[in-house]
Amino acid sequence: MNARDPASNALERLDMAAILRDGIPEPRFDLQDLLVAQSYALLTGGPKGFKTWLALAWAICMAMARQFAGLRPTGDHRILFVEAECWQQIPGRFEKLCHGLDVDPYEAAKRIEFFKPKRRLLLETEAHASELRQRAQDCGATWTMIDSFVRIHGLDENVSRDMALLANVGLLPMKEQAGSGLLMVDHTPKSHFGRQRVGGEQVRGNTEKLAAADAHLDVDVHKQAGQRIVVVNVESNRLAPEREHPLYLILGDTGQGARFEITEPPDKPTRGRKPDALERAKSVIAAEKLRHPDIAFKRAVAAVVAEGISERTATRAWKAVQALADCQVPEVPN
Repeated sequence: MNARDPASNALERLDMAAILRDGIPEPRFDLQDLLVAQSYALLTGGPKGFKTWLALAWAICMAMARQFAGLRPTGDHRILFVEAECWQQIPGRFEKLCHGLDVDPYEAAKRIEFFKPKRRLLLETEAHASELRQRAQDCGATWTMIDSFVRIHGLDENVSRDMALLANVGLLPMKEQAGSGLLMVDHTPKSHFGRQRVGGEQVRGNTEKLAAADAHLDVDVHKQAGQRIVVVNVESNRLAPEREHPLYLILGDTGQGARFEITEPPDKPTRGRKPDALERAKSVIAAEKLRHPDIAFKRAVAAVVAEGISERTATRAWKAVQALADCQVPEVPN
């Protein structure tokens, strides 16, 4: 059938009346607060920022039904893990994390399949993209994790058309056709003159990269008292509410292996700490109220959603800003 033929069934009808009648389904987290089932999540962070460690830990926790720093996995999972950057680092880290989580690494290896490219991986081509989808289907993967973005294409990350092509051919079909969630590890751009990047600036290249993702998770590292505190922040999630506060972790030595554990926030966060989703939402609403003092709820929420923040977080931010205004003591005239 000709690809341009209107009868080629390129569109699928959404029965909105049935969806509303049956009830809009709530988002289901495969890993509490972090990974929504069958979604595309972009995990960004600087060099040596624990991104690969985190992806491996999440894979093991979901595949072997172990909590990650107190966050619960849900469902029966098998993982496809593509290490396109440095596969030699994986076995040692995998074994340490398995022992730290009290998991038999040989049993975990039965539920997590690892691959490395034989040659340059080009997921913008249908040949390589279809092979990845087939590998995911063959092992029954509920999640495909790829490390890292720069190693899986031959395109220009600063060109929107290139990034849209990669998303349409190689990335989004993973969830739409293979039925697998996708976690993509990516490096942040270099900062300028020590300035902390925020929001979309945390993603290197064209903003089309971020537009394709359902969720954006960012990792930062703070050094304090000889420790490296790993800060995981859910910058945006259009399928579910974002965590209101970052997750503060350390990669601890259990004596048998390694495990991420909850820790206290840094005493003195580095200058320019990235605000969390709720803080950003409050800032947007406060700015809108300054420009439009009589702004209505719906318009304020729309301004927040336009910044990539969920409607639920926007609603919480509106209530918080309104409550603060209500608590202000009016000035007494002389």
